[in-house]
Amino acid sequence: MPSGGIGVVPSCSFVLFPAFIYLLFRNQKQISFLFNSFFEGVVIVLFAICLSQKFVTPYTWWGDTEASIWDKNEKVNIAALKGFKFSSLEKKKYEDLNRIIEKNTNKDSTIWGFPYTKVYNIFQNNYNMNGFVPVEFYDVCADDYAIEEAALLAKNPPNIVVWQDIPDAMELHEDVYRGGNPLGQREIQKWFSSVKDTDYELIGQVDNVFVYKLKDGQPITETFIERKTAENTTANYVDPVPEVVNKIELEGTGTIEDPYLISSIEDLEYFRDSVNSGTSFNGQFIKQTEDIDLSEIHNWNPIGHFESGRFFEGNYNGNGYKIENLKIKKGQNNAGLFGQLIGTVENINLINCDINGDFVGGITSQGAASTRIVNCLVTGKLDGKGRAGGIVDNLGGGSIINCVADVELEGGITAGISGYYQTIVTNCFSNTSNGVSIDDGLRITKDTENKLNEYRNQLKEEYYGSLLNKWIVHEGIPMVAVGK
Repeated sequence: MPSGGIGVVPSCSFVLFPAFIYLLFRNQKQISFLFNSFFEGVVIVLFAICLSQKFVTPYTWWGDTEASIWDKNEKVNIAALKGFKFSSLEKKKYEDLNRIIEKNTNKDSTIWGFPYTKVYNIFQNNYNMNGFVPVEFYDVCADDYAIEEAALLAKNPPNIVVWQDIPDAMELHEDVYRGGNPLGQREIQKWFSSVKDTDYELIGQVDNVFVYKLKDGQPITETFIERKTAENTTANYVDPVPEVVNKIELEGTGTIEDPYLISSIEDLEYFRDSVNSGTSFNGQFIKQTEDIDLSEIHNWNPIGHFESGRFFEGNYNGNGYKIENLKIKKGQNNAGLFGQLIGTVENINLINCDINGDFVGGITSQGAASTRIVNCLVTGKLDGKGRAGGIVDNLGGGSIINCVADVELEGGITAGISGYYQTIVTNCFSNTSNGVSIDDGLRITKDTENKLNEYRNQLKEEYYGSLLNKWIVHEGIPMVAVGK
């Protein structure tokens, strides 16, 4: 394995055969005392060889090489490690890094490490998680969990970040455990890469372990940097699925003043296929200009797939026009108009949808901390084997604002607005609301239209506020009006 691996001493394999023969025949009279003694001796000798090899052969695991038992002669001045012995290099690493963390924190500080679990929290006897917990190593951590973790970190930046730089580890785990698709931990890497040089300062480094302190106005008491690598390479995010740069065959240029225009099924399918082939539309604007009826498409392929790393990151403005009769059959994991959404959508009227899958949402199944769904309506049937939400399943910290859902729901966990609790739900309304869960929003009443329009006016100061259309009532249900 790159950056790590473990070798098996060849002689170990020869233990099995004599051990098996000995256990099989040790109580049978036909085996002489000499024969028994011979095999007993072989087993004992080989066992001793294997044990000695374990003691003297270092165990290399993803960037850390554990010293042999003969080199572990040092005691470490850390209370949590009392009774253990370490090599001189291990002692230096733990003590220097722990001292730097101790000098620059107090009992209220939050210490967060990646990718290891609570090592330095244990050293400091400090378990202030502040809304998050350390993320396990790549292959044993669910992608959903890691994406939610990134959103929580963005909201609650820890005072100390301890980052272990392990080149090639993510790539190998993506190849082995994700079929080449991006790990959820890429979102954590993306978050830290965006704040590392602006919000944090490097205060400690020994070998491949880097310690960063949040620039929170408190002085840096002590630093210790023993640089053995040029930089913390894995803390610098590089898109594992680079955007495919294609000429967009839609009318418009993609700016807010001259957005790309979608006026037909063919345009919507072209837009979807562009996203799914790698064009993110990051920073660009899309605007729908006609009602689109999808009744002839019997199994809609969602825009953006959770497993692919290819998502829509721009702004889609439905402009009050309808997307009608969207159908998704059973078998889809993340099912919705969007399968995975990173950007913003507003003013979509998704009418009479019929969506089946494992994790189901009308506008989108999955999202991220940057996702915004504003001024949207969903009507129809949603059946999620795992979860179903009228507007979304799980945004992982994103926001649903000023939306309405009038839906029939079936599934494991269901909610009128958001099928999962990590979403911010503001001034939303659904027919399933009973006043208990924020994920169902508020109950749709005669006053809902006024409440939606009043809140829309409050959003004028937001960058998407100027794009928001008014609400009207159509056949007893609030609907986004066409145009301003």
